[in-house]
Amino acid sequence: MKINKKILALSITLLSLNAFADEHHAEHNHFEGAYVVLANEWKSASVKVDDEKIKKSESAPSLAVGYTFAIDSHSTLGVKLTVDTKNGEYGAGETVLGAGETMVQEKSHYSLAVEPGYAFDDKLLVFGILGYHHAKANLLLDEVSQGQATLSGVGYGLGAKYAFADHMFLMLEYQHVNYSSTTIDASKIKPASDVIALGLGYHF
Repeated sequence: MKINKKILALSITLLSLNAFADEHHAEHNHFEGAYVVLANEWKSASVKVDDEKIKKSESAPSLAVGYTFAIDSHSTLGVKLTVDTKNGEYGAGETVLGAGETMVQEKSHYSLAVEPGYAFDDKLLVFGILGYHHAKANLLLDEVSQGQATLSGVGYGLGAKYAFADHMFLMLEYQHVNYSSTTIDASKIKPASDVIALGLGYHF
């Protein structure tokens, strides 16, 4: 799949950067280097369909690979690619589109984030999140697809990592995502979501 190739290419790059950093970093920072995170995301989403809002809350697993650069012994700058491992929904409910249920599905979602952080010690890193989000939206009426379109959006939030072993850490994040509006079958679609993620990570 296209997304899997992106993950593989980024993973190889991150591992190469990690090997380089091991030989060239000037000051020790425990969170410096490449990492992978398997997380579960709790998402509260909504979508406006022709100015009518429908909502949906659900959870889904995600996989992320990233690299944290150490600016000094405390300051960091991270980059991270996150991919949802299953499709979800932005909203479902009654609208004026028809007598049945209107649903907007989220498909093939991924995000690329920049994460400036501060390591208080070797255990705790707190970071900000500024991310680009990409997905496809599928509009359904009574489970019949009316078409789909590509979405792009911006997310922002906060996160933290807590290291509890030499290479393992827990990650907690909150992010709010706003997508640009698009048109599907003459209907204007504009999703937004609030996402909390809790994950287990491995630092290389």
